[in-house]
Amino acid sequence: MGTTKPEWLTARQAAQHLQLTLKGLYGRCSMRAIPHYRLGGSLRFKRDELDKFIERRRVAPVELRR
Repeated sequence: MGTTKPEWLTARQAAQHLQLTLKGLYGRCSMRAIPHYRLGGSLRFKRDELDKFIERRRVAPVELRR
């Protein structure tokens, strides 16, 4: 079975994917809230890790009773 290479995103692409501003993305990265990698002087993100990050923050609906 072959493995697929991860899709790497720049900070601008990651911010767009998460629907954040660049400033918001950098702020969350500095708090280590978003998984990222430092390569030289820039940040890189794996798309699949960002998708998992989003899924972990899912809020389950509550059943309303009358």
